[in-house]
Amino acid sequence: MTTRTLNWWVLEDNNEDFELLDSACRRSDGRIEIERFRSGDDLLARSKDSVPDLLYLDLRLPVTGGMEVLGQLKQNPAYECIPKLVFSTSANPNEIRQAYQLGGTSFHVKRVETKEMIKLLDHTITYWTADVALPEYSARNACRSPLTGEPSDARPTIPKRVPDEHEA
Repeated sequence: MTTRTLNWWVLEDNNEDFELLDSACRRSDGRIEIERFRSGDDLLARSKDSVPDLLYLDLRLPVTGGMEVLGQLKQNPAYECIPKLVFSTSANPNEIRQAYQLGGTSFHVKRVETKEMIKLLDHTITYWTADVALPEYSARNACRSPLTGEPSDARPTIPKRVPDEHEA
């Protein structure tokens, strides 16, 4: 669904994992530009003056990892509607819950087998580049609707259900 080039920020300290992601992105018709960060502190410093279209966060890094980055970005309204994909070797239910509570959009358990990890990355990239509509962001404005260009609420309200005449 997305035809523009997307800017993805990738927090990943493992070179092999990054190379798999980079290769998968290159297979996606060149619609993704990656900016890599090896530390959460570097990503957070960059987040003060810029916003990506999507974040890929490795959960566990030596100093400031994905969980800490999620916690910091949750405080910044500019990141409210930016998808935050968490990737981890952990399948710990408490970490999964915490990642979602801190604003993670999805939680992916990294695969041990390279072939399976490639499939996961290809599927994830296809989903975020071809299957969903992402809001366009301007550093001076709120997230914008891809349909109208108008600022859109990151959390749309759900209308209350009105009972029909047959319900008592």
